[in-house]
Amino acid sequence: MVRCGRHGDHNASSPPGSLTKVDALRLLGRPQRIIIGLASSVTDPSAVVAATATVFPTRPSDSTPGAERRTDIVKRLLLVNGPNLNLLGTREPQIYGHETLADVVALAERVAAEEGLEIRAVQSNHEGMLIDAIHEAREDCAGIVINPGGLTHTSVVLRDALAGVGLPIAEVHLSNVHAREEFRHHSFVSGIASCVIAGAGIQGYEFAIRRLARVMGETPTPA
Repeated sequence: MVRCGRHGDHNASSPPGSLTKVDALRLLGRPQRIIIGLASSVTDPSAVVAATATVFPTRPSDSTPGAERRTDIVKRLLLVNGPNLNLLGTREPQIYGHETLADVVALAERVAAEEGLEIRAVQSNHEGMLIDAIHEAREDCAGIVINPGGLTHTSVVLRDALAGVGLPIAEVHLSNVHAREEFRHHSFVSGIASCVIAGAGIQGYEFAIRRLARVMGETPTPA
């Protein structure tokens, strides 16, 4: 099912098992799923995301001057995958398929490159970490592709975060949620999404990226 429309709007002193700010930032250079504790010295939001979620980073842009940063904004999508999607490939493959989360990210990066875009991908089983990543997308992303997982049907705060950043959104579901249990028929996200895609497997991410590329092309670049 596809529904599309125009967008509405380690240092030695750290305790064992802790993660220093420097180490956390260094981890942003490669995909990681970190399950160790945070040292009290970690204050950078990006370090927090790296320490609690699977992050597939793009090139850093924190030091990019204002004008170049604005160019970056119109070239990057945030790809968000919610709870349990780290289990893709092994969790109920008869419903969700045999492809893994890494397969999803690789597909998204390939399709985005064809559209002249970059992908920043994040997955977490923690609602607050997804919200933090969405908030940060205001700084250097032009749109959001999200598979909220089970949060689709339960999370008002996730919906509010997506609405609050003011970016075009594409909602993706691997299975046809409308042919499943009744509680899966309601989405808190669909009402603010530019495009909703369900039942196409991981190809749904491709459809979502290509649609957002069109939507972004129709939306004036912020000054």
